[in-house]
Amino acid sequence: MIQLPASDTTQVNFNVSNFNLRQPGTCGGAANCGQVYADIDNGACNQSGKMYNAIAPNAGNGSTGSVIIDFSACPASTFSGNHTITLSLRLDNGATVIGAGNAPAVAQITMTTTGGNVTSSQVDASTP
Repeated sequence: MIQLPASDTTQVNFNVSNFNLRQPGTCGGAANCGQVYADIDNGACNQSGKMYNAIAPNAGNGSTGSVIIDFSACPASTFSGNHTITLSLRLDNGATVIGAGNAPAVAQITMTTTGGNVTSSQVDASTP
């Protein structure tokens, strides 16, 4: 179980091989270059209008071995509980990297969260 701090974030570590991780827009068309996208609950907790909750590396997190995911984007009804985190390797243009066996370069983990700092602005008004 992950006890979320007041920031509602936690770090997920990963390893990447045979691929260069660089901040978005800095690969200059180089092959095998891009980012790791972190998705929570199949998009339910992603940044508004984005294909991810967090991305690494980026200007705020230059790490090539971890990503800081933010549960504050999750609906209040699911904030604490079980979550599936999907890490996908993406080219600089956002396309999914295809790995061995013609499968997307994706890894999934599950975690259970508790705590954090859910606010009334996170209440999903569409849920009865």
